[in-house]
Amino acid sequence: MNQTRFWLAAAIIAVVIIIGFIFSVPPHTKDIPQATSSKEATTTQQVALHDVYKKGTHTFSGNIIVPNACTNVTAEATTTGKVASTTQVTLSLTAPINSEICLQIAQKVKFSTTLIAPRAVSVRVFINNTEASTTRL
Repeated sequence: MNQTRFWLAAAIIAVVIIIGFIFSVPPHTKDIPQATSSKEATTTQQVALHDVYKKGTHTFSGNIIVPNACTNVTAEATTTGKVASTTQVTLSLTAPINSEICLQIAQKVKFSTTLIAPRAVSVRVFINNTEASTTRL
């Protein structure tokens, strides 16, 4: 009978150790990298835009909000054709994602660019090839 008690106690201890091990090890599904969704990809960025026309030249200036102070913004304006009597202008803003160590606080960054075009223009703004909504200053 002593052997029966010994094997029963050993079996209970083994079951407790195995169950404890199963619950202490995290599931392997957490090891699979999850796709992260970018907030910028799902929202339309707002651009504050000011257009000054003088002697055949438009000066487009304004500001956008970027994720941190280390992000530089470059601007380029091009004409893309005519719609009725209005020249279509595309303002391309590039704000590359940087890999520097930088405090992640949103910052307002200014931009400016010029373009020779007729007085009557309609402007479409793109940030990193994604159309943005504009507020005229």
